[in-house]
Amino acid sequence: MGNRGCIVAFLSVFLLVGIGLSFIFVTPALKVLKARSWPAVPCTILSSEVGVHQGEDSDTYSVDVSYSYTFQGQDHKSDRYQFLGGSTGGRQAKERIVRRLPPLTRTVCYVNPDDPSESVLNRDLGTEYVFGLIPLIFVAASLGAIVLTLRSKS
Repeated sequence: MGNRGCIVAFLSVFLLVGIGLSFIFVTPALKVLKARSWPAVPCTILSSEVGVHQGEDSDTYSVDVSYSYTFQGQDHKSDRYQFLGGSTGGRQAKERIVRRLPPLTRTVCYVNPDDPSESVLNRDLGTEYVFGLIPLIFVAASLGAIVLTLRSKS
């Protein structure tokens, strides 16, 4: 493997890491777009709280909610607030959401008509999805560098 081969192999690592990290955000974003066509169904909040996840340096937070709904005569329960999982900083934002969703609150959830056991409360593309663009920068830069390397004459 020549000099160009080594450079392409090195850049390919960045390309693969960028692609892998992109899927963390792209997959949920695609689900959000698909869920835009799902019907709104009345649901009842069963429980809600801010989940605290302790880290080495600081804590992260999540919206931990469960709810029930009936779709096409069948009862279902779910705990999906949004498609982008995990926890992040910003406890106050999560507390505001939980305050709007106390137990026994009637609200709407969005149900997948092809799989009624799949539902979500929030199908918005929030600002946290913007972070998914960062790995795409690595994908574009490394892909561009690979193409330039392969096209170079030396």
